[in-house]
Amino acid sequence: MRVVPKHRGRRQPILGPTATIATVIGLLVVALPTAMVLFVGFLPTLVAWLVDETSRRYSTRTVAGLNFVGVAPFVLKLWSSGYNDIAGAGRLITDPFAIVVMFGTAAIGWLMFLGFPGVVAAFSTINANRRIAQIKERQRALVEEWGTAIASQERREIGHAGQGPSAPAPIKPSEAA
Repeated sequence: MRVVPKHRGRRQPILGPTATIATVIGLLVVALPTAMVLFVGFLPTLVAWLVDETSRRYSTRTVAGLNFVGVAPFVLKLWSSGYNDIAGAGRLITDPFAIVVMFGTAAIGWLMFLGFPGVVAAFSTINANRRIAQIKERQRALVEEWGTAIASQERREIGHAGQGPSAPAPIKPSEAA
């Protein structure tokens, strides 16, 4: 007998709401300058999370990944600069270059999320058309090798199976010789 899991298709969160709140409060107490830079830097990800209504949150994942790429260098700069205090974090989050990089990488994430489905659809269409051309070429080669009777026989069998109103009528026994 097969055992079916209780929550099929839905993963349980790693941290519950209480643990998440405790982690955020701990981060604020221990590493306030880092939390300041992360909060400002990840605002585009927060917006993506708020507007994403899909079950798998694909836009949030895309924006967050690229947003992380833009925020990480400035967090590392905060840690390695020797000014890992509130004033140093304030200088970082008011630096126009840092904001442009953090938000710009998130914007690239949005462009990827919005643009890649069209690119994939275009490539799929190109591949499908290429495959159709290959099949037609193979069909033409088979007709040259076996003659047109093989192609017309196939159509008669399809018509006999009732595959659409435009299919030709089946062959009568008197015509089949």
